[in-house]
Amino acid sequence: MYAEKLAEFGYVTVVYDASHQGESEGSPIYLEDPFARTEDVRASVDYLTTLDFVDNDRIGALGVCAGGGYTVSAARTERRIKALATGKYGRYWRFIP
Repeated sequence: MYAEKLAEFGYVTVVYDASHQGESEGSPIYLEDPFARTEDVRASVDYLTTLDFVDNDRIGALGVCAGGGYTVSAARTERRIKALATGKYGRYWRFIP
């Protein structure tokens, strides 16, 4: 939902299943591994930098809920991330159209 709205405004977005979640490969499944989640953010930046239509000097990251913490963790040392936004919506998601 967030990626679709950002894309409507002209942003290039990446959505992925975190390591050990959803359709991603790896074992064990449904493991909450902060190091792996931080590396997932870095891997997304790696991917974005391979795209000709992405300005590598204008990469930002958005993380929601726990993803916000992992995104902040990655941005602390990942100098390619130039802008950062986080959010925690908890139970309020049901009010978002």
